[in-house]
Order: sequence, then C-alpha cells, then structure tokens
Amino acid sequence: MIFRKTSAQFQFIWRFFRKYKALLWVGIVTLFFIDVLEVFPPLILGWTIDALTERSTPDVFLHYALIYVAVLTFQAVGRYIWRMTLVKASLLTGRDLREEIVAKIFRLPIAQLQRERAGDLVSLSTNDTEAVRMVLSGGVIVLTDAIFYFITIPVAMFWLSPKLTLLTFLPLPLIPYLVFKCEGLIRFWFEKVQENFSQMSAHAQESLAGHKLIQAFVAEEERAGQFKDLGEDYLRKSLKLARIQGFLGPSLDFVMSLSLIMLVWFVYPMIFDGALSVGVFVAFQRFVQKLIWPMEAVGLAVGFYQRSKASSGRLIKLLEQPDENEVLNLHTANESLPTKGSIEVVSQHDRSKESSNPVAIRINHLTFRYPGRHQPAIDDISFELPAGKRLAILGEIGSGKSTLLALLLKFHPVHRGQIFIADKDIVDWQTHELRNIISYVPQDVFLFKDLVSENISLSESEKSVEEAKLVKAATRARIHSEIVKMDEGYSTVLQERGSNLSGGQRQRMGIARALVKNAPLLLVDDSLSAVDYETEAAIVQEFDRFRGQTTELFVSHRVSLALRSDLVIYMHAGRISELGSPAELYKNRGRFYNLCVRQGMSPEVGSDDEVTLV
Repeated sequence: MIFRKTSAQFQFIWRFFRKYKALLWVGIVTLFFIDVLEVFPPLILGWTIDALTERSTPDVFLHYALIYVAVLTFQAVGRYIWRMTLVKASLLTGRDLREEIVAKIFRLPIAQLQRERAGDLVSLSTNDTEAVRMVLSGGVIVLTDAIFYFITIPVAMFWLSPKLTLLTFLPLPLIPYLVFKCEGLIRFWFEKVQENFSQMSAHAQESLAGHKLIQAFVAEEERAGQFKDLGEDYLRKSLKLARIQGFLGPSLDFVMSLSLIMLVWFVYPMIFDGALSVGVFVAFQRFVQKLIWPMEAVGLAVGFYQRSKASSGRLIKLLEQPDENEVLNLHTANESLPTKGSIEVVSQHDRSKESSNPVAIRINHLTFRYPGRHQPAIDDISFELPAGKRLAILGEIGSGKSTLLALLLKFHPVHRGQIFIADKDIVDWQTHELRNIISYVPQDVFLFKDLVSENISLSESEKSVEEAKLVKAATRARIHSEIVKMDEGYSTVLQERGSNLSGGQRQRMGIARALVKNAPLLLVDDSLSAVDYETEAAIVQEFDRFRGQTTELFVSHRVSLALRSDLVIYMHAGRISELGSPAELYKNRGRFYNLCVRQGMSPEVGSDDEVTLV
C-alpha cells in the first residue's frame, strides 16, 4: 500500500535502485533469515523457565544456552551482511541520483538557469536527493523488517496459543487508521519545510555573494533580520512536522501496549489454574514486545516514504524540464533539419583536430525577444563579417550588444536562416560543437576557488596544461607579471570568485583563459572596462600581432578599441544605427563621431575592408 509501482514517485525511485537489485536481494534474503531467527530467543527463554520449574538437569540448560549463543552468532553475521548490502546499495543509488540531478542542472537552458534561485537548485541536489536516498536506506530496511516480523512472529505466537494470539491482536485495527491519518500530513509539512529550506539557501547564497554591497550600504541588520524570519518560519514548520512524526510512533507503541495489558489480564488466572505454563507466558510476552518494533517501523517507513514522495516530486519536475538542445530546436521543429548523424559532435579532446582557421559570420534579419517581453532586444539587424576580421560593437546600455554575443553562443534559440557561422546555419550546429570553436570572455569574469593555472586552463579537458602555454596566454593578457608576484605563482589558490584580485586582474585572467583555448572565433564582452588605457592598448597590440588568425568580436564602450577594428557597429535600441569602418563612421558625424569626440579620439587612417550591409 505504501509503495505502489503505478505511482510516478515509486517508478522514479525504483529506476535508480534497480541497478543494484543484486545487493538488494542479498540484503532482503539475509534480513528474512535474521527475522526467522528472532523467533527462537523468546522460545528458548520460555523453555528454559519451564525447565527451571520442572527442576531439569544442568545438561538441559547447557543445551539451551548453546542454541541461544548460536542463534545470536548467526544474527550478528546476518546483520553485518545486510548492512553491507542494503546500505551500500543505498549509498550508490544516492550517488547516481546526485550525479544525474547535477548533470541535468548543467543541461538546462541558460535562460531557465537565470530564472531559478540558486538555493532551490542547491536544495534539490542535496536535501531532496538525500530524502530519496533515505527511503532506499531506512525506508526499505525498516519496512521490509516490519513485514518479515509480521510474517514470522504471529506464526510463532499462534503455534504457542491461538486463543491468546487472537486476543493480543484485537487492538491492531487502530494501526491502519493512525497511519492513514498521519501520512498525508507528513507529506504536506515536509513539502513546506523543503520549500522554506530552499528560500533560506537562496537568501544565504545571495547574501554571501553580495556581502561587499551589504556592508557598503550598512544593511547587515536588515539582511540578518530577513534570514532570522526565514529561520523562524523554518523552525515552526519543522516542529509541526516533528510533532506529527513524533505522534505516530508513540501512538503505535500505545496500541501494542494495550495488547500487552490485555495479555497480562487474561493470562494471570490461566497460569494459576495450570492451563498455561510460566515459560509460555514469558515467551508470549516477549513476542508481543517484539511486535512493538514493527509498529514503530511502519511509522518510520511512512515518514521516509512521504518525505521522499515530496522530494521525488520536485526532482521529477526538474528532470522533466527540456534540455538546452531541445529548447534551442523548438523554434525549428517544423523546419527541415539535417538527418541524424550528419553533424559530428566534437569533444574537447577532438578540438585539436579541427581547423584553426578563422570563421566568417553572417547575420540575416535577426530579431530576438526575451521571454515575457514585448520590446525586442535585437530588432532586424543584418551584417557580414569576413573570416579573420575584427568587429567592434558599441552602443548605449541595453542596446542589444551582449544579447548578440549570447545568440552567437547559442544561449537562446533563433530561427533558421538568421545566423550563419562558417557558412553553416547556427541551427545546424550542435551546441558543444559550436562552443568548442568559440573563445568567450564575459562581462563579469567568474573565477573558481582553485589554482590560478586551473582557472586559466578551464577550457582544456586535460588534467594539466603545459606551463609555457599558460605563460604565453597570461603574457598576452598582461597578467603574467602579476601572477608571478603572487605567493605561489600559478599554483596560488584564488579566493571564491577571485575576490582577492582586482576587477582588472579578473578581466585579464578571463582574457588569458580565452587565449589558452585559442579558438577560431573570439567574443569579448566589454572585458577591458576595468583596465587602464595603457594596459588596454598593450593587450590590443597583442591581439594585433596575431591579426587575421582569429575572427574577433569586441563589445566595448571605449572607442580606442573600435578605432583599431576593421568594422564598427553602433547599436541603438536593438537596431544597427551605424555600420562601417572607423574612418567612415567618423566622417559621417553620427553617434560614433560624438562618442569619439567625448573620449577625445579620432581615427588616424581609414580602412576599406570587405564589409557589406545586407
């Protein structure tokens, strides 16, 4: 009744557990063997007491003692076996579940990850997976043990005295009623507790990530008060859940205690009349006490199952979300796609086999809106960028510059025929294949709490990268001289998010990371904003040394970089306001000219590159 194969939750749980069904069956069979042996200690005790009253010889007591020791020995070995099998299966299943949940999180679309709270995802991959694992460990074990107790103990009791067995079982119909009343409440309040835990995790994560801002605005007390309110709400709901769970176990104990009271009341005269021996009474009393555990086990199993049912529902909801590739292909579901297998998926190991030649980009009447927004972020833009050329994209904040780079990275779906990279429609590119030919430096460079070398070599699948390759990339990014001054050089462990580095150092670390990848297409999203003009000029000069080997797209608010580009696009309200070489746009005296004047710069020479406006 508790576990039904027809339920989605049970099918979800069993999908992970069946991989280790061999361990499961060994553990269950061993557990049954132990529960069969549980019948003998009360019987041996009863026989011993009757032997005492009959003044039997010492050999009889020795015989019973040896049997008792043998039973306990076999039980000890059996308990070790089922713990090593069932608990091991549970831990392995929990590992598999966590790996699948984390892998699913990484496959979610970028847009959905941005909408999700980090605390919810942390709770799903920790608390919820642990709740499901516990039903495979504690839940299965205690329920199986309870079932076997109900199979073996009543049989032994009926063998001793059918009349007393029926008398003892009179209060038992109360048990299903109590279990039914409590299981729904346990599931309801556990869902509330998990939701509240997610809110606490999200609040803590946001507070830790923004601790500098909180301190700068002296908002520590306000944030601490908000967390305190969440914590008190969590405590209130947890206590409510604990009261319900705490009520179920003692209630079942009370029912079994009623059976024991009835047993004593009716057996007392039978012993004095000689209709029942003291040994049988003691054995029967021990059997009734042993039935208290399966009653508690039923309550524990219900609690484990209801918690796992709530958590598995949340996990199933996550796993049913479409993957990034499914979302990206949604817009082209009714369009002609290449046959399966016609596009080779390129792993990081195979990147070295790819052509390192720069790639051309063509944008054809591209329009894009973020979900839930009426105003397009990109509004009917078109241009071509030949392979090996440099494009600088300028414009006001919110004009669509970063969105364009996100679309080139296939972070959001577009329609067929709007973006072409290397003469292939972006819809036909496999996501990993496309991103393997792109080096990307985001606006906010993220650094892990890891070695400097590991942060720079993030794009490499090998465990280690040649030091010369790291030094070359760091030197081109003008960060090498500052790395070698650190305590351990490239082996220095950065603090979380690289908080022990300046904003300019983090940006240059991100540029070095992109240079190590050395992909045919380089996308840089305003990642020189935190460096001074002298350092920026030195970095751009390094890029100029390898001009033509990589197709480059730079988003920037500084015209110094744009003046060294082959093509400049000035965006305004999601549209291309101006497009051409730096000299051409400067002569037109439009928005680009005004920006140059404000920053006190102008092109020294013109440029007539192969750039066409479609």
